[in-house]
Amino acid sequence: MINDEEVAIIDTKYIETKLKLMLSKMSVSRKSEYDSWTKMIWCLMNICKKEGISHSKCSKIIHVFSAKSANYDEDLVDDFIDSNFDKIREASYGWKYFYECLKCDDPEYYESITMKMYNNMKKDFELNHAKILHPPMIVHFNKEDDSLDDSPF
Repeated sequence: MINDEEVAIIDTKYIETKLKLMLSKMSVSRKSEYDSWTKMIWCLMNICKKEGISHSKCSKIIHVFSAKSANYDEDLVDDFIDSNFDKIREASYGWKYFYECLKCDDPEYYESITMKMYNNMKKDFELNHAKILHPPMIVHFNKEDDSLDDSPF
């Protein structure tokens, strides 16, 4: 059996790996231009704090992202992280901003990971199905023979 602490460790390792992979898909300009870089750093710090990723691991993720820039300076990045890590606000940048950047920088990759998300699956389902409340049933439109199939819940 896995206890709660081990589950938390597994979850944070998964999120760290996921962040590093997705950050590799971000454009060079996002890493090089100061304004877009600072927004992404705030975003990463907020995500790490929300997901329970430690300050040191968050710092490593930020350095992985920042190192791709031509004007990367490890000491300046450390100073920025140290002076701003405790100032994080929940209403600031987070997962939503992160995915918007990913969508802008690598639309093909974004589409490949979001195809499986709930909203997309729901949209696909609703194209061929209808939910009837009274009597309760789901109606499926069969495109092949232009017929309706109904089934109770």
